[in-house]
Amino acid sequence: MFLLNSLLIRKTVFINEKNELMIETQSGKVFPLIKLSSGEKQLIIIFGQAVLQGENPHIYIADEPELSLHIDWQEKLVKNLKSINPNSQIIFATHSPDIVSDYSDKLFNIEKSFKDGRI
Repeated sequence: MFLLNSLLIRKTVFINEKNELMIETQSGKVFPLIKLSSGEKQLIIIFGQAVLQGENPHIYIADEPELSLHIDWQEKLVKNLKSINPNSQIIFATHSPDIVSDYSDKLFNIEKSFKDGRI
């Protein structure tokens, strides 16, 4: 949960006495996950799935994972996934240069490959 709490702004994720994931704001308001923004929910789903895989080899495949994500979250998405599971392989179809900017040596440009006749 440390990772999520470091990304959420003025909110903290915690588990209540009923073993439910809840959110607490800096002002002390407590509410269920359903009240989060779509981007915040998406982060919890993506990172929750990564945690469930542990360090088992795993492939993450996502089409436009940047949708609903704040630009800061986009920039940190791959790094954070790899920190949760260093044995993962990540395959994203994206229009966001922010998600892949640190991984230019690992990119495969499908459109360019079609034009070049490689696929």
